[in-house]
Amino acid sequence: AADRLTKMLGNLPRSGPYSVWTTLQSFIPEGIKDPLLIRSTVASTFTAGLEMAKQGKLEIRQDGAFKTIYLRTSNREAGFVEEKTQEDN
Repeated sequence: AADRLTKMLGNLPRSGPYSVWTTLQSFIPEGIKDPLLIRSTVASTFTAGLEMAKQGKLEIRQDGAFKTIYLRTSNREAGFVEEKTQEDN
């Protein structure tokens, strides 16, 4: 899952230093018929995405509970921490 995600992220169109936001579902191989295999593939792809986000290689966004999950590449280095603004507190 991580290899597939890395390859596909590298092929995404760019918008400045980042790639465009793309749905998690778009990284799932087409043609899978077994519902259990689809769920397993989504879970493993999401897990790979979380690890890549932890490493600073991509960003993950979701606009609310049970909403679509979006991914995009990131140019941040591992260990990068955004500073909180007054509005975040």
